[in-house]
Amino acid sequence: MIVDAHCHLSADLGPAGLLRVLDRSGVDRAVILPEAAEPPVSRLGQPPRGGTGCPEGALPRVSVKLLLSTLGPLARFQYASLVQGGMVRCGDGWRRIQSRPDNSPVAEVVAGDPDRFIGLAFVNPRDPGHLDVLDRCFAQGFRGIKVHAWLHDVDLRRDLHKAAERCGDAGFPVMVHLGGTYRTGLSILDLADRLPTTAFIVTHAGLPYYSTLWQATRTHPNLYFDLSGPFMSAELVRLTAKHVPPGRLLFASGGPSYLRRADGELDYSEVMGWVDSLGLGREPRRAVFGDNLLRLVGLGRARGRPAAASESRGGR
Repeated sequence: MIVDAHCHLSADLGPAGLLRVLDRSGVDRAVILPEAAEPPVSRLGQPPRGGTGCPEGALPRVSVKLLLSTLGPLARFQYASLVQGGMVRCGDGWRRIQSRPDNSPVAEVVAGDPDRFIGLAFVNPRDPGHLDVLDRCFAQGFRGIKVHAWLHDVDLRRDLHKAAERCGDAGFPVMVHLGGTYRTGLSILDLADRLPTTAFIVTHAGLPYYSTLWQATRTHPNLYFDLSGPFMSAELVRLTAKHVPPGRLLFASGGPSYLRRADGELDYSEVMGWVDSLGLGREPRRAVFGDNLLRLVGLGRARGRPAAASESRGGR
């Protein structure tokens, strides 16, 4: 089974259009969540790859090579500067950040087709009512939450603790897009220490703290990584897998906008090829392509448990 662990419900594509893309590409299920920002309010040109999707469209402007080098702090400063005054730079335009993303369209889509779609609730821990949002979404069938520490300027240790604790108690994961400062980024390691029964999925292979977080898998068995994002490449996927074992990796697109080919069509061939190029054995390949995610959201053999000791060592 192939499961996309990170996909946005796009208004311009809709659930029917997303299903067509999944069917065409042989993807069995997809984790879906709302967009974090509104459509562009101003535009100086077209966003990267022709997309109008999630704010990750701004990220190719930040050099992955710099983030992986001794100049990482400079690149993280550049990354952090893409968010200003409640807006995010997306390609050549600006988009307004939603302080409380609307989860109701995702709930409706998941209820209509639970065999194909898995819902993660988008929660802003700086919203005073975010725990009520979490409880309501869990009652509606959501199987975890997504937190955008970068866009919402979330202090992970202070703001996310209660919600992450509730997720751990429920056996569901917390997906986190990290920010470029210690409190919005690396402090996730402190939180993971404090909440060892909560599984944390770090988006986009650990952006913007790749190497540090990859090494942290040796000491943090509840840390996982999805492989989504428009800035990903076969090289970066291979580098991630060199340090992180298959039991801690999740196949993901970050789509649908970033599945767009040069001819305008959407498909998974490129992102699937990146994982296939790792040359994994049968069981590790199954783990990355879907089993890990299904287990974390309570649809696999061991609901929400952190990785076993054999899965927690870096490297393959």
